This record gives sequence, structure tokens and C-alpha cells, in this order.
Amino acid sequence: EQLVWRGHDVVVLQVIDPAEEDFPFEDPTRFEGMEGEADQVVEPRALAEAYRGEFRGFLDDVSTRCRSMQMDHQLLRTDVPLADVLPRFLQSRRRHLGRGATP
Repeated sequence: EQLVWRGHDVVVLQVIDPAEEDFPFEDPTRFEGMEGEADQVVEPRALAEAYRGEFRGFLDDVSTRCRSMQMDHQLLRTDVPLADVLPRFLQSRRRHLGRGATP
């Protein structure tokens, strides 16, 4: 936030694994705890819909917070090559910022 206040052009590139968004798990699965949390074995089918809703809400929240601080936000999935996403994103930013379509 302070970077924007100081006149910097801030872009948030959020990198996610496809499984974080798609939650493709069907069989009982062990999820490793992070930051000291215990591992958990869960029945994915029982929580898949709720998980996806929570994750969509999380992504929306990140995007909304970035916009509120005048920061661009771009979601990048590790299964999509940067060469497919980054040029479109940069061109969109150029148009949005009034810098023309191409250099």
C-alpha cells in the first residue's frame, strides 16, 4: 500500500497450482499441514463444493483488496505457460494506463 502512495506502479501476480482452484481430489486424501499444523486425511467429495466456494471467495477478496489500493492483480496458474498469459496482461495494462497498444 505504501508503494502506491509513493507513486510506484504495483502489480500483484498471484501464482496458484491448478489443484488449489479445481480441487480435483476424489479419494480419501492426506493433506500435509503447513506452518506447524497437523496433517489431515479427508474425504474430498464431502467438502469439495465448500472448498471451491471458499477459494473463490479468497481470490475475490485478494482482487478486491488490490483494486482498493490501486494495484493490478493477475492470477497465474502453473498449468498455463507465462508466454500465453503475460503478453495479454501487459497489453491490457498499457491500454488501461493510456500508453498505447504497442511500444
